[in-house]
Amino acid sequence: MEAQGEQLLQSLVDHEKAVLAKVESARQEAADIIEKAQAQAAQILANARSEADRLTEELRAEGETQAAKIRSEITEGAGGEASRLEAVAGANKERAVAMVLERVLP
Repeated sequence: MEAQGEQLLQSLVDHEKAVLAKVESARQEAADIIEKAQAQAAQILANARSEADRLTEELRAEGETQAAKIRSEITEGAGGEASRLEAVAGANKERAVAMVLERVLP
């Protein structure tokens, strides 16, 4: 009977060791999965930041190009308007001088 009890106890000890080994294996597997997931998350985040930086630069460049185009259009428009006003002023100059002379020298 005592041998049977000892055998049962040994069986329990062996079973407990097997269960502990499985638990430790599962813990290690979980740690590996977490480590891989963290590495993937870090890579995804780095890729997202890189893409955001690229898009930011692209939009900045587009904005500068568009601003230069608008400046050019405004400058051309202002130059055209200045030329038109200059022509009007030139055309009215003689008439303005004549009106001043009429008032000054009756």
